[in-house]
Amino acid sequence: MDKREIRLRSEAIQELMGRVPHWMVRWGNSLILILIVGVLVISYVIKYPNSITAKVLVTTTNPTQNMYAPITGNLAEVNVKDGQMVEENALLTTFSNNETDKSIRASNTGQVHFVDFWKTGMPVKKGELLFRIVPTDYGAYIGRLELPHHLKMKIDEGDQVRIRIAKDQLMEFEMLEGVVQNITAIANEKGAFQVEIAIGDALVSESGKKIDYQLGMSGTADIITEDLRLIERFFYRLKDIFND
Repeated sequence: MDKREIRLRSEAIQELMGRVPHWMVRWGNSLILILIVGVLVISYVIKYPNSITAKVLVTTTNPTQNMYAPITGNLAEVNVKDGQMVEENALLTTFSNNETDKSIRASNTGQVHFVDFWKTGMPVKKGELLFRIVPTDYGAYIGRLELPHHLKMKIDEGDQVRIRIAKDQLMEFEMLEGVVQNITAIANEKGAFQVEIAIGDALVSESGKKIDYQLGMSGTADIITEDLRLIERFFYRLKDIFND
């Protein structure tokens, strides 16, 4: 009797343990549904765009001008001082090598900055950088970059651009926004196409911080070719799989 009673009780307990309560089934299904909906919502909210990355130079529509020596010779006279404001076409300096005389005039209105302590009679070589003229009005800020033909074909005017300024040029990481505004139709001597990005009249980061412009400021540009959401990318991937 004892063995049979134990066996009967054991079977009853096993049957009870194997029976899942209805409330647990209902809540389990609800939890799974909530998780699925949550994943779909997150996949819709999160963006995962296609982009092209390239190095970019941040400059202006009225950039700083470099003035170079047109010939090898001596400075016959220096007509300006370091830091002086000059008007466009103002005479900066003249050269002489006993064969010919040349002069350099300001290419734009701005402030002259010497790259050396230039004085009358000093020798200079052809192509040597003498002055920089910083304009009084920079104009609008733009980004310039180059792309090979196969990447140039993937972008269009109006594409959104996010520019990460190099960390070594700022105290902290900053991101700028821009738009592709010009793409050259013909490649340069390196076989690359020039792309111009409109940034705006001021350098303002995504966080709202104003950034001081620096000559030679550079960074990395991400050109958004397709502004996809994560769920769109998932379905595109499924479509590619079934098409294969």
